[in-house]
Amino acid sequence: MKTFILNCEHAKSRRDKISSLLFTEGIHDYTIHKALYWKDEDFDETIDKHGMSVYKNWHPMRDPLPNNVDFDEWYKRGIKKGEAAVCASSILMLEEMLKTDEEHILALQDDASWNEGELTRVIDIVNNSIEKIPTIRDADILWLSGWNVDYRGPDVEIGLDDWVIPRFTYNAHAIVYSRKGIKNILNSGIKNNLMSYDEYLNILHRQSYRTDIMKELNPKPFKTFKLRDSDKLIWQDCPADNEVEWVPKYGNNYGGYASDILNSSTYEGNE
Repeated sequence: MKTFILNCEHAKSRRDKISSLLFTEGIHDYTIHKALYWKDEDFDETIDKHGMSVYKNWHPMRDPLPNNVDFDEWYKRGIKKGEAAVCASSILMLEEMLKTDEEHILALQDDASWNEGELTRVIDIVNNSIEKIPTIRDADILWLSGWNVDYRGPDVEIGLDDWVIPRFTYNAHAIVYSRKGIKNILNSGIKNNLMSYDEYLNILHRQSYRTDIMKELNPKPFKTFKLRDSDKLIWQDCPADNEVEWVPKYGNNYGGYASDILNSSTYEGNE
């Protein structure tokens, strides 16, 4: 399966690590897509040049969430430049993916990690499911990783051994896109609504807690499935350096992941 890797040019340690992981899986047909970096002096001019803009109606969430939901980090602040950078970079990578003749393409962020042999096994499951299960073949996206952080309960069972319908899921660091799904994302208005990319995908799937934004954007039907136990198969983990902040990992013992989003500046007017 054709594979794209989202990676900032300065993040050589991440690039080397994921290239090594792919090599051990025998995966050589992959493209490193140069991501935009929010610290670049011309970052705002660059997204403007590509006809993109940050979502303008974001505001810190006013309505309280249930007691067992702690999303202060995401919802009590505005949109960060790091989030806009990931979203804009993902858009540009999706456009490049459409230039291939592939019907399904794997996209990894450069902090994706897995145990040796696991990615090969996962890709085999995906290919077999696409070939034999029309519902999976027709999906817009297939989450291969990500955490269910939905207070309403677990992901929805659909009678398939390997797949569930995801509830609110964070961490878009391993996703298989269909051509149809890529087109649906690009045609959804995402270019003028840059925000957390994870959040936007949940809005398209109508699983976000931001019901105000779902109502405003009113996305067309968007079909997603998630690999069962995805939180145990592919996770975020990468070398930390002085460019990133170490964040405790949610829900397991992999030790955390390196992020340069949390310490990025917040857009004025979204605070």
